[in-house]
Amino acid sequence: MSERPCCGCPLCQIETELLTEFLESSRQESCRKVLASEPELAPFAGPGPLLAHLRLCRDTASTDGVLRALLRAKQAFADGTVERVLILAFLPHMHASVRSVLRRYPQLPPEDASQNALHSLLRFLDSGQLQTRQNYLGFAVARRVKRAAFEWAAHEFRSRVFDADAETLDLNGSRDSLERLVLLRHLLDRAVRHGVLDADELGLLIQFKLETGLDGDDPSAHSNAHRQRLKRLVMKLRRVAGRRGAPRKPR
Repeated sequence: MSERPCCGCPLCQIETELLTEFLESSRQESCRKVLASEPELAPFAGPGPLLAHLRLCRDTASTDGVLRALLRAKQAFADGTVERVLILAFLPHMHASVRSVLRRYPQLPPEDASQNALHSLLRFLDSGQLQTRQNYLGFAVARRVKRAAFEWAAHEFRSRVFDADAETLDLNGSRDSLERLVLLRHLLDRAVRHGVLDADELGLLIQFKLETGLDGDDPSAHSNAHRQRLKRLVMKLRRVAGRRGAPRKPR
């Protein structure tokens, strides 16, 4: 099995701990029992060849058979061996998803993002949706982990932005960014209270503006219709802000 570079993140630490655990005689014996329990698992001499197959094999029919066998074995063995194998098998996917999330949301703690990815994987492995799926199991798991990671990150970021203590959140490590965040939150709150924005428009602004930074979104990331709608909303907010900030004419 080829070694993957370790960056020292929480998921890499988990990978190191689990691989070390599989060197223990008790865990090796448990793994041998698991491999002997299913015909699709019997050809593998140990966890190393099994993980190499799951991580590197491009034959989806073969990996689907192995994953289905592991899911059946997970029901029969309650010592956590199968769960550990599946975590190691999908750890590169979790690692890639968490790194993508943290590039987009650098304000979020890596430990929380890693823990969420791990919990999302374990929940989906127990889901009826995966149990009844017939093909492309590995693809379905990787896609669900990535989607869950970004959904969690978007929710966490919105909570931090609109939380009462959001003044402590520094988007880019500068006081100027902090002040802009507070002003933006205040403006959006007032816009909703006064009916300038509705809930859908606020959600669109959060998704396409806040999630990609205060300086604007990546034009290549969204459709032209969304970009045009976003521009109209931003212009509306600027007009409102301009009216509120303009000096009143003397009567």
